Amino acid sequence: MPNWRNLPKRSRRNDANAGVPELVKRARLRALWLSACAGSRLQSENPVSRILIRLTKMKNIQLTNLIQNLRKKSIDDKMALWSRLAQDLERPTRNRRAVNLSKINRFSNDNEVVVVPGKVLSSGEITRKVTVAAYTFSGQAAEKLQKAGCIAISLQDLMSKKDIKNIRIIG
Repeated sequence: MPNWRNLPKRSRRNDANAGVPELVKRARLRALWLSACAGSRLQSENPVSRILIRLTKMKNIQLTNLIQNLRKKSIDDKMALWSRLAQDLERPTRNRRAVNLSKINRFSNDNEVVVVPGKVLSSGEITRKVTVAAYTFSGQAAEKLQKAGCIAISLQDLMSKKDIKNIRIIG
């Protein structure tokens, strides 16, 4: 039994570890932490399994398939664009991007491919001849794009095109 008067004040508070060497304390804490993590995913998790766990929680099967296809295309083509789009689409719905036509008109040039990893909304007018690829379009936005002579395509259709130049991500 240790003499309480000779111990520092920190050790007096925690009587379970009183008089125990520092190395033994660390070993006990590590054993406690490992036993707490034994049933969880923290122990041996790599980035790929983290992505798969995140994708399995998603309920929208079409979106999950699109994200997987974007990741495969990123690896096959060695283009960071597809990986970036997949990463943006993995966000929760409330954090996904919504872009108005006025913003597309302001930040794009003629004959450019504009990619929106979210929804295109109809606020504003568009005067440039652009190709807009997005996850979803509002009904009025699709009509305005058609009237302006622009092309509105889905991200899946954009992936199937072979030569893609002048791409701009907006959102």
